[in-house]
Amino acid sequence: MKKHTERPSERIEQLLSYIADCKKEYEQAKELVKIEESKLQDFLHEIEFTPDKNERNRLATQLQQSRRIRRQNKDRMQELEFIINFCSETNNRKALNGLRQLLKNQKAREEYLHGERHYNKRAAGNDRIRVHPENGSDQQNAPA
Repeated sequence: MKKHTERPSERIEQLLSYIADCKKEYEQAKELVKIEESKLQDFLHEIEFTPDKNERNRLATQLQQSRRIRRQNKDRMQELEFIINFCSETNNRKALNGLRQLLKNQKAREEYLHGERHYNKRAAGNDRIRVHPENGSDQQNAPA
């Protein structure tokens, strides 16, 4: 049998962490796209009202850089869009909540299995119960 070094809970946790990271990254990219789109109007107005050709060229270069940043972030949003949409659907949210519960239960089980175990006697201090050797039934050792 193959020796497993990674616990199942670690894999589940990685998946849930990845999904959470995707959500954060999507929101960050969305915010950056919004910022770059708002810069567009500023650049266009500056270019429109700047009489100096060199200044217009400098502004056009800044506009180009801004559009490239916007495109990179918009591409990242599109890359993550299916994951975000999946997570926002009701049935899938239930499944993700189920995975969170599974993770909690799995960690508890692994902690038990890989931790220090103790046996607590159920009949502590009660040495009066013995198993009858002939028929296996319980018998009280009562004084005669």
